[in-house]
Amino acid sequence: MQDESQVMTIEGVVRFVSHDEGSKSERIAPVLECGADRADIPVYMKNDNPFENTSLRGYEGLRVRVIGVMRNGTFVAESVETI
Repeated sequence: MQDESQVMTIEGVVRFVSHDEGSKSERIAPVLECGADRADIPVYMKNDNPFENTSLRGYEGLRVRVIGVMRNGTFVAESVETI
């Protein structure tokens, strides 16, 4: 998936995985698992703290539909709903 400025919708399962292991910014970060044939997509909820991701915690393990934009390889979500 390429970086784009247009709003789009993607679907996947929210998972929290280890990110930047061994660095000062090591953390558990959310990704969308979009299926076996697609890579996981890092996801961030707009206006949330990127090191805590409290807005996405309640969706962990659930299949969701997310509306937002790609920015620097991360999907910046404006809204999330379970499907």
